[in-house]
Amino acid sequence: MVTAAQRIRLGIFLAVAATLLVITLGVVAGSKLLERRDQYSIRYRDISVGGLETGADVKYSGIRVGRVDDIRIDPADVTTVIVDISVRERTPIKEDSEASIVTMGITGMKAIEIGGGTQESPMLPPGSEIRAGVSAFDAISGRAEIVAEKVEQVLNNLIHLTGDENRNHFVEALTNGARLMASLDTLLVQNRSSLESSLDNLAVLTDEFAQTTRSFRNVVAAIDSVVTSPSFYGTVDNLAVVSKDLSEADLKGLTNELTEAARQANLTFTRADLTMLKSREDILQSLESLREGMEYFNEFARLISENPSLILRGRAQEEIQP
Repeated sequence: MVTAAQRIRLGIFLAVAATLLVITLGVVAGSKLLERRDQYSIRYRDISVGGLETGADVKYSGIRVGRVDDIRIDPADVTTVIVDISVRERTPIKEDSEASIVTMGITGMKAIEIGGGTQESPMLPPGSEIRAGVSAFDAISGRAEIVAEKVEQVLNNLIHLTGDENRNHFVEALTNGARLMASLDTLLVQNRSSLESSLDNLAVLTDEFAQTTRSFRNVVAAIDSVVTSPSFYGTVDNLAVVSKDLSEADLKGLTNELTEAARQANLTFTRADLTMLKSREDILQSLESLREGMEYFNEFARLISENPSLILRGRAQEEIQP
């Protein structure tokens, strides 16, 4: 049987517990009710807000800063949905910030994500409209539509390219190419001997021309050795001295100088004659090679003028006149 003292203690306990519960609820509810918030609105035009409910979270760079207070359709434009939100006071929302609708996990519920603001942009005053952004799903959907359009265009081009008319043109081009290659191969086979003979004649002519060139080079080298010899420069210096002395010396001195100059000239010409005698054989051989090359070239020019087809088919070696 419950005594009076137990009843009193139970009553006191219940009264204290109820008082503490009321105080706790008052503190929590009071803090929420007394919390100052900034009000903003967002206008979504031609964007679905399915899954976004009143009381949904409003996040700023992933941090929960407020909630959705109201969702309504704009009476002046039925394609526009107005979403009213409230965020904590002094939340740094910039004028270039954007509010996008994002999906929360796999439940399908939506939330408002604010982001994109820059430090240099001024603050957006409370009561203003936050610029609506495009959600990641909408961006992916838009890109998918663009990709689908491009794929469709590529498929249409492939269908047009593989049409009957283009296919016939392609087959005709391949056939003409095969015929051209066959004709070229036949032409090369038929004129193979003539082409080989022409190439051989051209190689012989090239060798003879190279030999003639080497002979000319030897002649020029011999002449250069004579001109650059010390005796030749000495003769030139003596002539210069004689020219100078002619204007200064008397007749007797002039005669003596002329005699000395004649002696030097005779000596120079004697050395030049010896040098020419030493290189005479090379010069004669070079001139002979040049003569033979000119004869071959004249014969080649005569044959080409008489029968130009020899360039392609060539001519037997015994037909060439010696």
